[in-house]
Amino acid sequence: MAIDRASLKAPVLPKEAAPVASLGGEVIVRGLKLSERLALFANLGEDGAAPEQAFVHVPRVLARVVILADGEPVFTEEEWEIHGASYPDDVFALFKVAQRLSGLDGEDAKKK
Repeated sequence: MAIDRASLKAPVLPKEAAPVASLGGEVIVRGLKLSERLALFANLGEDGAAPEQAFVHVPRVLARVVILADGEPVFTEEEWEIHGASYPDDVFALFKVAQRLSGLDGEDAKKK
């Protein structure tokens, strides 16, 4: 039986608050949208990296998914590059959250 529009729920990106000591509080990390994910994979292919090696694009990913309460990005890609030079542990901790929320951490493959 076909579904009807009334029975559908609007899709929602996963989000979670993450503490960042170097920023003095919490930020929101959301999952990647499909277009962002496709762009990331396209770029990974150009760089010769496999999708599970998305860490090569940490600043690019964080610039898209780490946001403030108003929905605006915390930093640009360049600003994440600079912040990460001083606070790599914070940056990689945020990236791990982004990977998990975006399904890039390999957990889905482990479950199958």
